[in-house]
Amino acid sequence: MEQSTGNYVNNVLVRMASNVQIDVLDSTDSFMNLTATGSLADLAPMLAMDNSVSLSQMPQVVWENFTLNGKIYGIPTQIFPLANVYNRTWLDEAGLPPVRQIVAEWTWQKVKEYAQRLSLDINGDGTVDRYGVGFHVILARAQIPVHQAGGSMFDRYLQPTKALFTSEEVYTGLSFFADLVRSGVGTYNSSQQQIYMERKAAILIHGQPSEYDLYVAGNTDEFEVVLQPLGPVRRGANMYFGPLHVVKSERDLEPIWRWVKFICFDPESQVNLMLATGRLPAHLPTLSRIERYVAQYDQKKVNWMVAFREVGIHPDNCPNYFTGANTSITSIFSNEYNKVMRGEESLRTVLERMNQLIQQELDALKLEI
Repeated sequence: MEQSTGNYVNNVLVRMASNVQIDVLDSTDSFMNLTATGSLADLAPMLAMDNSVSLSQMPQVVWENFTLNGKIYGIPTQIFPLANVYNRTWLDEAGLPPVRQIVAEWTWQKVKEYAQRLSLDINGDGTVDRYGVGFHVILARAQIPVHQAGGSMFDRYLQPTKALFTSEEVYTGLSFFADLVRSGVGTYNSSQQQIYMERKAAILIHGQPSEYDLYVAGNTDEFEVVLQPLGPVRRGANMYFGPLHVVKSERDLEPIWRWVKFICFDPESQVNLMLATGRLPAHLPTLSRIERYVAQYDQKKVNWMVAFREVGIHPDNCPNYFTGANTSITSIFSNEYNKVMRGEESLRTVLERMNQLIQQELDALKLEI
């Protein structure tokens, strides 16, 4: 086993070009882009022949992320859900009900109402310096409101071929973030550390389980985790997975598959991974019994993990996008959407240009799947 640092994909490509034997790849999502070159083995036959495991033992949304044309290119070990994390202490000070007590009413409109009440001008200079809502405007985070508006940025999640940024649903979703900034109650340039430790924002739209350390690092404020707000169509957000991949080769897949199955479908292995990383198991039977496995944690962390499980199994979640043009597309999106946030151009104008630029990047790919 080799632990790689730096650019995972480039390191693997160098080894593959040098005929260095690699059986299994493990990363958050970096290696999914190798599907564009046909470098990953199809695991569907192994799953079909193995009666001891089932696709239903993983969240259904997983297979939308790792499947294309009936082929399965990865098996998840862990899930990374994105939740609303809010400063409970700050809400108490503002006289607002904790969001976990009003989940059924937690909608885009309610987010705007809370953000208005929670935004503060601390130094009295007439400018808000503590915001009601915080979020980032990178592609992977802007996918959240687009999904809640019922839209998609691309025609499919795995190696998309068509950009859909001119759709009305994309406009509605990206308008949600833009309106929060325009009204002075949302911030898009505060770090998670600033939000957790400096009160830069009361509600973080895309909180993650791994941010627990920021929560408890010398912080006296209490935070709580809750489902995403209901948009015009649904709740939910794009969810990440820690997949295992098998490199395509002439070697016998059966012994490699046994190891992959042991890591991904064995409860003890899944628990050990969770305890080592602080991340949630992807294996649903293990995830459903998480309370019995986190007894070594203090109650605050138990509550944190169980709340993120609630978010992770919500049926409205969607996968993340994987494309070989990810670096260039992410750059285009950030550059263009920031023009809207700075008030330099209208969202519709930006989306028209963005769609053309991103489509050019997709067209330039030479997909082999």
